[in-house]
Amino acid sequence: MAANPSTGRPDYVLVISQYIVHNGAIPKHALAASRILLLLSQNGKMTEHLATVYTFDRKTGLDLMQGFAETLDVEGDADPRPGTERDWTPKEVRTAACQSVLRMLLNGLEHTSPNVGHFLLGFDIKHPISKTTLQEPGVLGSPRTCLHAILSFLDQSIESKGRYGPPSIIELGYKLVYVLCATPMTSEPAMRYLRTTRDFFYRHLQRQPRGFMGDENVDTKILLQQSWVLRCVALELRLTAAQNQRSHVHRLVTVLLEDNPEVMNCPVENAELATGSFHSGFPSRSSAVQTFVGPVRRKLLKLLDVMDFSHKAPSKPTWEFFDATELEKALAECEYQEPGGPLLLDITSACRRLSEEAASAKSPAAFGQKSLVIQEIKSIMQNVLERNQARQAAFAKKQAFLAWRQVTEVLVTTCPHDVLGGETKVQVLLELAQELLRRILEERSLVEVVAPTSGVLLILMAALHHSLLLLLPDASLTDTPDALSMVSVASYSSSLLAILKSLLECLIRTGSGLQRVRSNYYTSLLNLLRLVRNPTDTRGDTENQRILLDSRSDTERLRQNHMEMVSSYGEQLMEVVCRDVCSGHEVTQMLALATLDVVLSLDVHQHWLSYLTRKGYLRHLIDSIMNNDEEIKGLLARGSGEEAVRSLYVLESKMALFARLASSRKGAQVLLENGLVANLARCEAIDFHPSRLQGVPMYPQAMQWLKPSVGKSYQQTFVPTLQLLLALAAALGPKHREAHVQICLFIAAHAEVFSSILQPRHLQELDAAILEEIALSTSLLSRLAALDENENDRVLFEQRGRLRLLQNQTLGLLPWLTMAKSGIELRERILLLRVASGVLTFYCNLCAISSSADRKNCRILFSPTISYDTPYRPTDLGEGSSSPPSLRLLVQLALAYTADVQRCVSSHTALVRKIENLADLGTSELSELLPPDTDQKTLTSMPSSRLRDAVRKHILAEASLRQAELTLLMNLIEQALFLLWRHLEYFLLQCAPRGATIRQGFTTASLGFQSGLGTRNGEPKVKEAAVISAEEMEALKSDVRGVLNESFFREIQAKEQYIPGRATSAADPKFFEALVRRLKRLATLNTV
Repeated sequence: MAANPSTGRPDYVLVISQYIVHNGAIPKHALAASRILLLLSQNGKMTEHLATVYTFDRKTGLDLMQGFAETLDVEGDADPRPGTERDWTPKEVRTAACQSVLRMLLNGLEHTSPNVGHFLLGFDIKHPISKTTLQEPGVLGSPRTCLHAILSFLDQSIESKGRYGPPSIIELGYKLVYVLCATPMTSEPAMRYLRTTRDFFYRHLQRQPRGFMGDENVDTKILLQQSWVLRCVALELRLTAAQNQRSHVHRLVTVLLEDNPEVMNCPVENAELATGSFHSGFPSRSSAVQTFVGPVRRKLLKLLDVMDFSHKAPSKPTWEFFDATELEKALAECEYQEPGGPLLLDITSACRRLSEEAASAKSPAAFGQKSLVIQEIKSIMQNVLERNQARQAAFAKKQAFLAWRQVTEVLVTTCPHDVLGGETKVQVLLELAQELLRRILEERSLVEVVAPTSGVLLILMAALHHSLLLLLPDASLTDTPDALSMVSVASYSSSLLAILKSLLECLIRTGSGLQRVRSNYYTSLLNLLRLVRNPTDTRGDTENQRILLDSRSDTERLRQNHMEMVSSYGEQLMEVVCRDVCSGHEVTQMLALATLDVVLSLDVHQHWLSYLTRKGYLRHLIDSIMNNDEEIKGLLARGSGEEAVRSLYVLESKMALFARLASSRKGAQVLLENGLVANLARCEAIDFHPSRLQGVPMYPQAMQWLKPSVGKSYQQTFVPTLQLLLALAAALGPKHREAHVQICLFIAAHAEVFSSILQPRHLQELDAAILEEIALSTSLLSRLAALDENENDRVLFEQRGRLRLLQNQTLGLLPWLTMAKSGIELRERILLLRVASGVLTFYCNLCAISSSADRKNCRILFSPTISYDTPYRPTDLGEGSSSPPSLRLLVQLALAYTADVQRCVSSHTALVRKIENLADLGTSELSELLPPDTDQKTLTSMPSSRLRDAVRKHILAEASLRQAELTLLMNLIEQALFLLWRHLEYFLLQCAPRGATIRQGFTTASLGFQSGLGTRNGEPKVKEAAVISAEEMEALKSDVRGVLNESFFREIQAKEQYIPGRATSAADPKFFEALVRRLKRLATLNTV
C-alpha cells in the first residue's frame, strides 16, 4: 500500500489489476495477477483498499469491471490438467485465472464491510449494500458486471446438451450465488434480481439432477454443483413462503414433487391455474406404495437417486520397504484442508518426504533395491491419490445430502397448507421416509450421512404425525372421536408398518456410540407409535358405536399390527431399549423412556412388563430415583447445576413411565412390590417446597424452558409424583391394604409439605401452579377416608396423628371454595373445580365408608342447618370455623354449579359455531380470535391459511377446556346432592331428638369435626347419637320445606335441558335422577 513513485499514489494493486483487463492477450500475466489479488483479498482491510482504488476514477473502474467480467467468460469444458503449468494451453490458463477471480470474489463476500467483491458484482458500495437494485446490462446505464458473467456461463451450462463447461468453474459460480443469497447484506437485492429478472431458481432446479460423466473427479464436482443449487432453492422456498408469495412457492413445489412437463413449464402468472393439476397429478392413497416403482418419480427423489450412500474406502496394502504405522504417521502430517473443503493429503509434500526417507537409507541392500523403493513410492502415491479421491467423493456426497436435507425440511415445514397439504403431503412424507430408510439400511452406508439422515427422518415423522392429525375429525366436537380418528390412519397402514419395521431395524443396528442418531430414531418412532397408541376410553352413545363398528375393528387391527411388528423383534429390541433407558445419554434416556411408555400402552399381553421385571430393569429404575433425588435436592437448595437439570428431566420421564405401568393392576402391583412408594417416601427433594424455603418466590412467571426456576423445578418433581400415586391407588382399588398403608406412609413422611400446600390462603392467590398442587393433594388425601378402618394397624399407629390433622385441614377447605371470585381465567377455574372435587370426594368417601357395613351407621360432617338466615363464612385468620359447615353450604354449591353448567354449555356452543364459521372470516377477524398476548408482528406476516389453523387450534383447545369444566361441574353437583341426601336421611329418618342442644353436641362428641375426626368416639351411630333437640328438628323440617321446594328442584334438573342427548352422570345416567327423587321424597313426606 506504499506510494507508487510514478503516480504518487498507493496504486500498485491498480497496476497489477490492469493485467486482468488484458487477459485475452497475456493470459499468463492475468493468471499471476489474479493469484496476487486472491492472496490480498484474504485481508479485509486490503479488500476495502482495492475498492477505494478501483472507484477513484470512474472510467478506470468501469474498465476493470469489464476486464474482470471478461475473465469469467470461460471457454472449454475441462478444468486445467494437474501437473506443471508450463504444459497448459491458453484455455487452461484462462480457466485457472477464472478460478482465482471467483475465489477472490468469495473472499470479498466473507467480509462485512463494502469491498472490492461487492463492487465487481455490481453493488453500490457508496450506499447501503442492501438498498442496491441490480439491473441487466444496459438498463439505466448499468455496466456488465462479474455477476452477469457468472450467471451467463451458469445459464449456458444448463442449456448445452454436451459438456457443461469446466466443472470447478460452475461449482464455484453456484457457490458464489449461494453466498450472495445467504449473506444478510446482499440477500435481498440478489434474490430479488435472481427471482424476478433471471428466474434463476426455477430454471436451474428444473435441470437438476445433472448426468454424470463417468469421471470420478468430474462427478464429484457435479454433486457439489447440485448441492449449491439446492441450498439456493431452500433459501428461496423459505423466503417466499414467509412472505406469502404463493405463486413462486407453488412453482418450486411443483418442480420438486411433480413430473408433468406441462405443469412444470407454466409461467408465473399461470401458476395459480396449475394448482388443480398439481394436486390431481398425485396418485391416490391406495397406490402410495406403487409410486416407488411406477413411471412417475418425483424430482425430489431423483435428486436423492444420484447420491450413492454406499462408500468403499481404498484399502491400505502392506508395504515391503516402508513400515505401515510410521507411514500413516508421516501421511497424517501431510494433511491439509481448504476452507469449506475436505481433509486431503498433500501429494507433493508426501512424495518429498518419502523420497527423502528413501535417500537417507545407508544400508547396502537399499542401494541395490533403489529401483524397487522408487516403484513402491509410486504405488504409495497412487494409494494417496485414491484416498484423496475417496475423501472428495465422500465430502461431495455429504454436502449434496445436506443440501437435499435443507430443501426437504423447508418443503415439509414452511410451505402453506393450500400449496402442500392434506393427503398429498402425507403421501409425499411416506415416500420420502421409506426411501431414506431403504438407503440407510444398505450395507456400507456412508457414516457421515447417517446422522443427517436420522435428522431428516425425525422431521419427516413429526410432519407426518402433524399432517395425519389435521386430517382427523375434531375430537372435542364428536361423540366418538377415537374411532373416527383412526379411519384416515388405517388407510396408510401398509406404509406405516413398513416405516415402523425399518425404524426398528435402524435402532437395533445403530451402535451406542451414536447417541444423537439413536435419539433421532427414538423420536421418529415416538411420532409413529403415537398415531396408534391406546386413547383414553370414552363413552359414546350406542347408535354411533354400531355405526362405527367397522372403524373400531380397523383401529384395533392397526394397533395389533403395530404391536406385532414390535414384538417380532423379541428380546433383542427389548434389550436395546432397556439398555438405553438405564445407561444412555440423558436425552436418549428420556426418549427411550417415552418410547417404552408408548409400547407398554400397546402391549395388551404385558410381555414388556414381564421382561422389565424378570431382567431387573424395573428395579434398577426404581432404585435410581434416589440418585436423581440427591441431584435435584441440590438444584432446589442452590438453584443451579447443569447435571441436576438433566436429572430433573430424566426423573420426570421415569415418573411418566411408572404412571403408565400403574394404570394397570398388574403393573401397579409390580411397582408396589419393588418398593416404588417406599423410595418416594424417602425422597428428600419433595420436602423442599418453595413456600418452606426462605427468599425463594413461589412460582415466578418469567422462567426459562430449558433451565426452569426453583418453583418450576419443584413442580416438575412433585406433580408427577402425586399423579403416579393417584394412578397406583386407582388401579389397585380402595380395598388394597398394602397400597393404602404405603400411600399413608408417604403422606406422613411429607406431612409438612402437604400442610403448607393446603393453606386456605392459597385458594385466594389463584396461582395455577399452587392450585394444581392443591388439586392433586386433595385427591390423594381423599384416599385417607379409610384410615379408621385400619385403626389397629401397628404400621400406621405412629403416623395417625399427622394424618388426621391433614384430614381436618382438607375438610376445612370446603367453605373457602364457596366464596365468589370474579375475573378468573378458565384454567384457574378448572383447577378450583378440581380442588372442590377432591374435597367433596373426601366427604363422600367418609360417608360411604362409615355406612358400608351397616347403612344405619353414619358419619355426620355437616350441621343440620339449611336456612339462609345465618350466613357461614370462614374466619379471617385463615382457618375454618370451630363448628362444622352447615347443610346450607351444599345447597349453595349445587345451585351455583348448576348455573355454571348453563354458562359452560353456552360457551362451548359458541365455540363450535366459531369453528364452523372460520372459513368466512377475514384476516382481521381471525386475529381478534387469538389470545391478546399473541405477537402482532407474527400475525401480519402469517399466511391466511396458517392464521386460520392457529385460530382453529386455539378454539379447539378452549373447547376442550370447556368440556373438562362441564364434566367436573356435573360430578360436583352429584357429590353435593349425595351428601345433602345422606345427611337429611339421617336427621329426618334416623335421628331421635333429645333434650341436648345441637351446638354442644355437634362440636364435641357427636360430630367430632374439630376434636379428633374419625375417632371411634367421634363417629355417631343411629342407636346412640340422637343429639338434636325437638326444637332444632322442627326448625330443620321447616327449613327443608322452604329451601328444597319446587323452585330448587326445577333449577337443579334444568341442567338436563342444557345438555340434551348426553349422559347426566359420568358413572351412571340414572344416579342423578335417583338422588333428585329421594331428596324430593324427604322434602315432601318426612317434613310434615
